[in-house]
Amino acid sequence: MIRTKELKVSLELRKAWEEAIVPIAVAALTEFRAWPLLQRVGEPWLDAPPRIKRVASLAAAAKAVKSTETKKLWEAENPGLRAMYFNLSTMLNSRELYFDKVWRNRVERIVHKATKVALKALGKRLKWEPGKADEGFWLYRPNNILREHAWERLHSQAVEAPFHEHFLSILRAGYYPAGLQGNDWKTCRFLYF
Repeated sequence: MIRTKELKVSLELRKAWEEAIVPIAVAALTEFRAWPLLQRVGEPWLDAPPRIKRVASLAAAAKAVKSTETKKLWEAENPGLRAMYFNLSTMLNSRELYFDKVWRNRVERIVHKATKVALKALGKRLKWEPGKADEGFWLYRPNNILREHAWERLHSQAVEAPFHEHFLSILRAGYYPAGLQGNDWKTCRFLYF
C-alpha cells in the first residue's frame, strides 16, 4: 500500500478505531492459540473441503505460493477492497497504520514465536528446514494470513473472495497453505501441504 502523510486523528476517532480493532485482534489471537499449528503438515487431509487440494511436498507448496498463477488470482481478488486500499485515502491509510500498531502490540510477536516453535518441530519431524532465502517467508506467512483476514473483517462488505478465510481453514486444520490453482477466484483451488 502507498502510504500518505499520517493524518492527525482526533482522540474520539482513535477511540472508535480501538473499539472496532481490538476485539477483532483479540478474537484472532484467541482462535490462533487453539490451532494445531503445522502439526499435520505432510499428512493427507481426508475430509478437506472440495476446493482444497494437496500438493506433493513442502518444496511444491513454496513454489505454488510464489507462482504466476497465484499472483494473478491474488491481484484479481476483492476488487472493491483493492480499490479501497489504493484510493490513497489518508483516512484509510491512517486507520490501517493504527490497525498495524494494535496488531504488532497484541498479536504479531505471539504468532511469530509460536510459528518459530512449530517450524522447528516440523523440521525435526520431516527432517527438513527452509533455505536461508525462504526462512522469513515460512515464519511470517501464518501471521500475514491471520492479519489480512482480521483487516478484511473490518471491511467485510467489500470482501467478495474470502481467500484468507480459506487459507485460515488450512492453518486451523494444522496444514500449511500453499498457493492457488485456477484462473477465476470463484472456482479456484486452494493448495496445502
